[in-house]
Amino acid sequence: MGRIRLYKYFMLQEQTVANSPISLVRRTLFWIGKIARSRILFWIVTAAVTAYDVFLLTGSLGRSLWLDEAFVANSVIAKTLSGIFYPTDWLQNSPPLLLVLARAVVLVFGVSNTTLRVVPVAMGILATGTMLFFALRILWKHYALLAWTMVVLSPVEIIQARQLKPYSSELFVSTLVLLACSLYIEKSSARRFWLLVAVTAGGVLIGYGIALLVPSVALLIWLFPSRQSSSSSGRTRLSNPFARAVVFAAIVGATVVGEYRVFSVPNGPEVYHNAFTKKNAGKSWASLATSESYQFVGEIPLNHRFDRTGIRISSAAILLLIGLILSWKRYRHGRPKWFAIQVVCLLPCLTLLVCDHFVLYPFTERTSLFLLPFLVTALASSLQLISLFVFARSRSWLRPVSDVLILLAIALTLIASRAKNFRQIDPGEDADGAVSFLQAHVQPQDFLWVHSSLSQHFKLYVQMHHWQDAPAHFGNTGWPCCSRGIPETKYTSSEQLVREDFGKALDHFSGRVWVLYTMRPEHWRGFADEPAIMRTILHERGCTETPTPPFFHVGLDAFECGASAAGPSQSRSRLKLP
Repeated sequence: MGRIRLYKYFMLQEQTVANSPISLVRRTLFWIGKIARSRILFWIVTAAVTAYDVFLLTGSLGRSLWLDEAFVANSVIAKTLSGIFYPTDWLQNSPPLLLVLARAVVLVFGVSNTTLRVVPVAMGILATGTMLFFALRILWKHYALLAWTMVVLSPVEIIQARQLKPYSSELFVSTLVLLACSLYIEKSSARRFWLLVAVTAGGVLIGYGIALLVPSVALLIWLFPSRQSSSSSGRTRLSNPFARAVVFAAIVGATVVGEYRVFSVPNGPEVYHNAFTKKNAGKSWASLATSESYQFVGEIPLNHRFDRTGIRISSAAILLLIGLILSWKRYRHGRPKWFAIQVVCLLPCLTLLVCDHFVLYPFTERTSLFLLPFLVTALASSLQLISLFVFARSRSWLRPVSDVLILLAIALTLIASRAKNFRQIDPGEDADGAVSFLQAHVQPQDFLWVHSSLSQHFKLYVQMHHWQDAPAHFGNTGWPCCSRGIPETKYTSSEQLVREDFGKALDHFSGRVWVLYTMRPEHWRGFADEPAIMRTILHERGCTETPTPPFFHVGLDAFECGASAAGPSQSRSRLKLP
């Protein structure tokens, strides 16, 4: 009887402990953590983010191209090989493989705003899939999901992938290089070495920024050889890590030099060099690095509370420093994986800052986009290393708390991305609509003046809409960057130059005058107000202005001049406004 009573007593004590508040909290945290790590939730979030990303990337692909895109588009549809790579009226700064791919799409599907953007959008989608695959190889599922979400929903990534520019291609190739590096860290076989060489060398042809990855990848090959390579039975000439690093640097370096000599030198790199020299003028290394680091971290869709410079930079710096220390400790104990990842991710970011300081390669939001996966991977791996360190020295209930916090961070990333990305997608300049309107209303005897700021758009859409007899005259003032033969555009704009150019072209003309120009505010910074000067010239000649429809960031003025000048009612009857 005594034993039975003792047994009942202990059973009662266990039930009391099991029903205690602490035990209930632990069980609740355990189930929450289990749900957070479940495959079903992971794939639900992955599918939702992927659908949202594709929706953002493919939204309004048919909108009008703006200035930078029009430059590239005219190269893509050029009739000669020389016109593709060496345009006669502006300096080509797009990598050759991007132009070839875009040209192939146009040849197959025809010329349109949508087909011209197929390649950058496809590259953005490919970057999305590659980044997810890479993150899942090296990080825990929920940490990988956080890193992937931060990259693919970056406002800069979304904007650049919707434009006919090379920056989404650079992003895709950089994620491929990261994936190839992770494979090489696992096993440095000859096959994976040549894969790394091929991806990097081929990537340079589609994105100039990939050249900045060469030092870090060569260092990875040299300093972090896999143990499997040294224990393999059949050693070859390239089994030595230093020899492999030299071969990698030689092949990729030769590709970079050859591409620079063949494609960049004929397109005047000194013009871009001078432009970015002015951008960095008077700034110290510390101030430049601080401002650019703040801008770089800002490419991640963060909550608005992190927009302050001190919070953004200090949070990232502390996280990276702790992660670097923890990875170094693991490296000292014979586990080099995480330190290798930290080095291959952080060194290119430092290389970009140094190159920008010495005006070797510019730092802007779009030119630094290809390094965003590197920065996010370094941050996510640091966070995972900190979690591993804490979990090994704490109680088990901290693991589910960490899982819940990661899910919360993913949710906040989605909210921040929606606030910055989910807005109406307007064209940079609605030149397509303006040219379509002109084609329907301009008569062969009219005088159509196309300002230099819209000359590339006009040439593109005239060809796209098959407007054969456009009575166009092109202006020679207020040139945009980077026109061939015009090293300094600020000297091309003044009232005197406008009067000599536009005013003389109008001498002895009588009839309807159309004036087409850009209204993007950034174009007119540092220039004279040329649209106002041209209107003044027309008013001085007794011309009467007639109404025209508005177009986004595109100005279109119409005037009746000379003997054919009509009153307001007659002018309105001639123009059928939409």
